[in-house]
Amino acid sequence: MTAMEPKVRRPMSELMTRLRQITLPDEPNTIDSDGIVTIFTVREAARVFGVEFQFHGSVSLHIQSCEGFSVTLNETEEVVCCRILQSRLGDEQLFDTFIGDLMDLIIRMHDEPIDLRARALERRVACWRAFMHAMDRELSPELERGLFGELTVLKTLLIKGVEKPLADLWTGPLRNEHDFSISKTEALEVKTSSSKLPFVPCIDNVMQLDSTDREDLMLVAVHLVESPEGETLAELYRRVEHMLSYADRDEMKNLMLVQHVDIENPGRELKRFSVNFVRTFRADSLPRITRGTVPGIVDALYRIVVVDELGRPPVGVVEVPDYLPFVPHTSFGLC
Repeated sequence: MTAMEPKVRRPMSELMTRLRQITLPDEPNTIDSDGIVTIFTVREAARVFGVEFQFHGSVSLHIQSCEGFSVTLNETEEVVCCRILQSRLGDEQLFDTFIGDLMDLIIRMHDEPIDLRARALERRVACWRAFMHAMDRELSPELERGLFGELTVLKTLLIKGVEKPLADLWTGPLRNEHDFSISKTEALEVKTSSSKLPFVPCIDNVMQLDSTDREDLMLVAVHLVESPEGETLAELYRRVEHMLSYADRDEMKNLMLVQHVDIENPGRELKRFSVNFVRTFRADSLPRITRGTVPGIVDALYRIVVVDELGRPPVGVVEVPDYLPFVPHTSFGLC
């Protein structure tokens, strides 16, 4: 999952104020054209601003409107046009971030076939729709900690050399049973805490520690401490992004959006965390409630002790010390 570094270019979202100023009603402003896809900023009437993608070839697009934007599709034999306009009640800054991200995505994919670029646009818009449907777009402290823990584990898996497409590896954001799927038999459930020991995670349902279908299911405990010398979630995100292929970088953005997270605009100042430990335990050695544990119980939410006040696992709990060798973030350089 390594990649050459992309050419540094100002993101489109940073240019939106200027593009709004120079885009006049009914006079499309060309942003980029590579012979396959042409991108314009457009304005309908005096105030309705947006973007239009023209796909020069045979593609089908299925993109729906949302509370923050409207979508118009116009198809001919030679060109498929997708116009996305800000709704009159939409948030201007959010809309500019949204369409700037779409333009960046399509421009970065200029070497890809037209159908892949169309599918990428569909998926990214769908992820933004999920984000915009969120009632509260301010990143909650719980989600901030949880994502920091999962990205810490993802970084460690990449260092370890796990090679899978990101969507097949980091499965938790898409509501799969476990946070990471390593193989048919191997999966990881990640729990993160910044509280003082003992480490007592909440198990959200009966499937999280159920190893019936994954005999090598592990619970990974990530313990954080708030520290001025630590890093923010956004900094960790960029560090992990740097380790991914181009395609997986785009998928990582998708996976954040479906969790209602715009990493560059979290809605508040992010905390700085240092990782105290990353420890791995076999799920089948933990106290747990799973399918069939108690007849008649179909779901449950409960808490278990994974590490006690002295940093020791309970009697009978099997720790796998070398499974995820933790490497402090100071060993890496941001490029």
